[in-house]
Amino acid sequence: MSFVEWLQFVFIEKLTYLIQHALPLPNKSGIADMAEHYFSQIVLTNTAVDSKTIVDILREIDALLMQQ
Repeated sequence: MSFVEWLQFVFIEKLTYLIQHALPLPNKSGIADMAEHYFSQIVLTNTAVDSKTIVDILREIDALLMQQ
């Protein structure tokens, strides 16, 4: 499973489940750093969203998780 697949099918699904069931969220994830590393190794082509946008959104998620 690639990082992008894991992000879509595991990470986002898990956060969605936790939120929908009012379960505790992790207090940090570091997912943005992992994404930044992953995307520095590849070149995205034919995508509607660039990797910087994805990393920025994941940084926002990391910041929100650390605030709780």
